[in-house]
Amino acid sequence: MSLFPTEEEQIAYIDTAESVNNTPSAFSAFILQDDIDHILRTGGNADEARMKIAAEFSKQKPIEDRAAFLKNLYYGGNGLITENGRFSAWYGDDGIHIAKGDAAQHLRSAQLIRWTDAAERIDELLDSGTFATNLEVTEAPRYERLSIAVAVWNLYHDFSDEAKSLGYLSCLGNIKITRRTIMERNDIQKISSETANIPVYKQSAEYAIEHDELPAYRESFRVNMACRDALESAIHESYHDYCLDTGKAAAQVAAQFGMERVAYVLANTVRAFDHDGRISRDNKAWAQTVPVCTDADEWGHERSRYFLVSQVNPGLVNLLVSRVREELAKEKAAPEKRPSVLEKIQKNKTAIQAKTAEKKLLGQER
Repeated sequence: MSLFPTEEEQIAYIDTAESVNNTPSAFSAFILQDDIDHILRTGGNADEARMKIAAEFSKQKPIEDRAAFLKNLYYGGNGLITENGRFSAWYGDDGIHIAKGDAAQHLRSAQLIRWTDAAERIDELLDSGTFATNLEVTEAPRYERLSIAVAVWNLYHDFSDEAKSLGYLSCLGNIKITRRTIMERNDIQKISSETANIPVYKQSAEYAIEHDELPAYRESFRVNMACRDALESAIHESYHDYCLDTGKAAAQVAAQFGMERVAYVLANTVRAFDHDGRISRDNKAWAQTVPVCTDADEWGHERSRYFLVSQVNPGLVNLLVSRVREELAKEKAAPEKRPSVLEKIQKNKTAIQAKTAEKKLLGQER
């Protein structure tokens, strides 16, 4: 006879406990702490949730404000699998409901993590460096600024003609390139001029570590993010009167980073937007031909998402991708350039000088 209670007996025990106290304690023994932490890191359904949380929590607001932020950010439900089994989470008004199995929303035995408890625990994880990657924490402020800027910009362009005529957000109507924009663009040019010749590293971080190539991986990753910034800036600067000058944008960024890296960053972006109807089927098919490796971090999230061209309208990205594909096709079809007569003479002269120097050296050795 087994002394371990049956499933029915466990449910009865939990129901009895809840009838005595309707508020199950957070982080109790029913769900392991590691599994709760995993749900806090990966749940919520919001895009780039960890970066949004890192940015918000860095402001050191009262715990009640941070709890309210989490309540607004996390929504719906999640199902996930850890080494301890299958779990489900439901994000409600009172907190996060967590249970083993495939349902937690209406399950009385689900463990409840109050939003204030969740906020305190996330704060602890951030302090210990175990909630988000270093890159996510570093990128968080930039991501927040860009998200706000894009939201305001899109709001203005979605205004009706009547709203624009009344002068709403009229300051955005004739935006010029500011000194700050020029400084940022100069920073991009500085990065590109220093590292434009670095080859595109197409393997994962794990592969780089195993083959002692981590410096090359990091340098290429850094340039990929700079290329992302340059592409977003080029699209913004080349878009006027509802028309994108794709030739100007493509040439500007390719001159800085090379067409191979531009194609790599854009293909990575299109792959991530595979569900988006604003990206053409032809461009989606092309992106699959560009080798972009799987590069997951310790929590299973793709590192390549950090160089997605995501702060501009996907429809504009689609137009730029089409132009880049055209340029790549031209490069491939162009005949190989033959050396000119002067180049041949210079080459022969250099070879003769090298041979003469070699003979003199041999004579000295004798």
